[in-house]
Amino acid sequence: MGWVFVCQTIAERKMPGRDELRARVNEKLPEGKKLSPEAIKAWEEAIIDSVKKGERVILQGFGTFERKDSAARKARDPRNGSSIDVPAKRKLHFRPGDVTSKL
Repeated sequence: MGWVFVCQTIAERKMPGRDELRARVNEKLPEGKKLSPEAIKAWEEAIIDSVKKGERVILQGFGTFERKDSAARKARDPRNGSSIDVPAKRKLHFRPGDVTSKL
C-alpha cells in the first residue's frame, strides 16, 4: 500500500517548466533586468552544444554537465539466455555541485 501511495504522489506532483523557472528567476532580479524566453533557450542551447562537442560544462556550486560514452558490448537476454549486441551510447551525465548535493 505504501508503494502505491508514493507512486501516486510523484505522478501528481507538478514539475516546473521553462516558463515557470523564468518567472521564478525574474522575481529575484531587480526591476528592468528581466530574462526573456529567448535568453533561457539560448542558455540551454549553449550547454547542450558544449556537451555535444565533448566539453564539460561546470556551473560553480550547481554542478557539472558532461557526456559519457559507453562502448558497444554483448549482453544476455534474461528470458532465454541468448547473447544480444548492445550498441555504443552517448549519455548526458550530471554531477551535482556543493549547493545541489546538500538538498
